[in-house]
Amino acid sequence: MKIKKVISFTLAASMLAAGLVFPGCNNDPKQAEVNNTSAPVTSVGSGKTAKVVEAISLSADYPKDPSGVFESEPMSDTDNNKWSQMQTEWNKAMDERVAAAKDVPDMDKFTAALISEALKHSEGGNLVMSPANIYMALAMLAETAGGETRDEILKALDVESMEKLRENCAALMKAESVDDGLTKTVIANSLWMNDGVEFNKETLNTIAEKYYASSYAGDPMSESFSKAMKEWLDEQTGGLLKDSIDGIEIPPELILAIASTIYMKANWANDFAKGLTNRETFHAVSGDIECDFMHSKFGEGKVLYYKGDAFAAIALPLRNGAGKMWFLLPNEGTSIDEMLEKGGMDFMLSDKSAAESDWNVNVSMPKLDVNSDSDMVEILKSMGVKRCFTSEADFTPLTTEHAFVSSVKHAARVKTDEEGMEAAAYTVILTCGAAFIPEVKEVDFVADRPFVFCITGVSEAPLFVGAVNTPMN
Repeated sequence: MKIKKVISFTLAASMLAAGLVFPGCNNDPKQAEVNNTSAPVTSVGSGKTAKVVEAISLSADYPKDPSGVFESEPMSDTDNNKWSQMQTEWNKAMDERVAAAKDVPDMDKFTAALISEALKHSEGGNLVMSPANIYMALAMLAETAGGETRDEILKALDVESMEKLRENCAALMKAESVDDGLTKTVIANSLWMNDGVEFNKETLNTIAEKYYASSYAGDPMSESFSKAMKEWLDEQTGGLLKDSIDGIEIPPELILAIASTIYMKANWANDFAKGLTNRETFHAVSGDIECDFMHSKFGEGKVLYYKGDAFAAIALPLRNGAGKMWFLLPNEGTSIDEMLEKGGMDFMLSDKSAAESDWNVNVSMPKLDVNSDSDMVEILKSMGVKRCFTSEADFTPLTTEHAFVSSVKHAARVKTDEEGMEAAAYTVILTCGAAFIPEVKEVDFVADRPFVFCITGVSEAPLFVGAVNTPMN
């Protein structure tokens, strides 16, 4: 069995026009027509040694941050000129990201419904999700769907048309793609196709062009197909979700797997002093536990602070304007669910501008290493996305084969320490065919009890959200 990488001509043309370079894509000169598409097919391995080339990403050619590049002082004239050029290129790229952020869609309705339904299925454990990642995966699913199947997805995403959805995803990827040597946010997409199925080439080309999605074809029953997809997911998520990825099972009746990932790593704009970290008590729902607490006194202008009726909130800025990590702490005696109902959800999604910077805030919070695996099928059904999971599903824009979605798996992990944060998430949607399977002003902020977090990027879109009932899984 051979795994093949399929790249549309339209995508290649658009990449060249944009002047984008994606290292690691070593193309075999041999080309052939496969799956009813005229796109060139490149073999990237065979048998048990099949490997996948690096995924296409807008962050691949991002200008490097000049900070710390030249350590010797004084710098030579040559170094000064090079530093100045790097600074100019980095500033231009950042300006473009900020401009794109203005076009990123309002995800409030979608995110609120997603979090509310996910909390109902979390059974009191930690919940970590990436609304932006799920949004992206559902957008690609909508591209493959038609009729009422597509309409349900668009309604859940709170968008009126595919054209608008494509614009939304393009703006999100542009605003939240950076890899400058100090800060990294990478969104990657891919399609994994059964090479025994004929696909609509226009649909595949649209997904490749609009979502920068790499495409691969092979036999889903082979070990190398599963291995290659898992290696791609593991690479794109920085190894943070390996255990979850290893648990993905590819059904033999697979027609198409849609995979979307997001990886983010950034330092705090203001570090926590490691010498102040102590073992302290966190009052978890299941009982008190001991864990490492970080401490810092942030002066005026260093953090944002807000006090609501049912909670307090702070935002820790990330370095290089990469975004913020928000923490929402319920009042003592108030649960996370109650906090979200009493203004917490509205604040997290749309009212964060009410936070102020003219406070001295003494912060005490645990280091985090939290993750969760979510089966999204029942959650999506509760949000109105139902038809794609039934025998009435319409995937005619993708293939003439009868198809339905058999699985939607989402996993995410967020880590914090004194220096910064690291987070990753993936969403894998499995579309199958053959026989239908039935449905189945100075203030203390001491986060020593369950709380909520939200990581936003330059666009303020919710890249990661979570409910922490215990700081370490």
